[in-house]
Amino acid sequence: QEYIKAYSSLLEEEATNIVEAKGDVNTHASANNAHEREKDKLLCRLYDQLWDTHTQIITTSLPHAKRMENLMPRLEAKFALGWCNMVELLAAMSWTLLSLDALMEHGVGFLPTIVLTTPEAFEWLKATQREDEHLSANNMINMSITTDMFFACEFFRRLVFWNSERKRMSITLKTLTTTSSGLGEKVCVMLRVIALVLFPHSSREWLIAIAVFLAFFYRQWFV
Repeated sequence: QEYIKAYSSLLEEEATNIVEAKGDVNTHASANNAHEREKDKLLCRLYDQLWDTHTQIITTSLPHAKRMENLMPRLEAKFALGWCNMVELLAAMSWTLLSLDALMEHGVGFLPTIVLTTPEAFEWLKATQREDEHLSANNMINMSITTDMFFACEFFRRLVFWNSERKRMSITLKTLTTTSSGLGEKVCVMLRVIALVLFPHSSREWLIAIAVFLAFFYRQWFV
């Protein structure tokens, strides 16, 4: 019942309001790209509410978590626990790639096609060349033992400060995590990501960066 209430609130209130607002944006669209930016903001707002709803549902499930875990196969239980942490990361990434268009372009990627009932089922993904599914499932299982998501979430929040990076997040993650991309490509993407994360986002950060640079310059030349 709590799950139904949470999703009903999302679909009946937030989603409806956002869809109506999006229709108004389309109706009053100007010749420039301002309406596209406005629609993008509405999409981000919708997904923010979606991840909040997921978190609410996970929180509601906590009193029953151990009993639910005992009913599931060991690997499937670890996958489910990893997904609980993954929701925090998706929210931090401002993940908006669950639309039909995005799934057609990038693929589902993170969902295995079978229930992970046994270790053999898990290895079957790799044996049948479902490498993306195997890798994603393995990462999700590893995330089941992660307790502190603060730094990972902050890293991705800084990265998606850049709207272009938010839109290409699926491609970035695939390049960094799959074997289909070469070492040179991975290094280039990683350097770009680190540079954007470290780039100052506010006046305060600019002042800190300038102070660090001046301190370094002083130590190199005057000490």
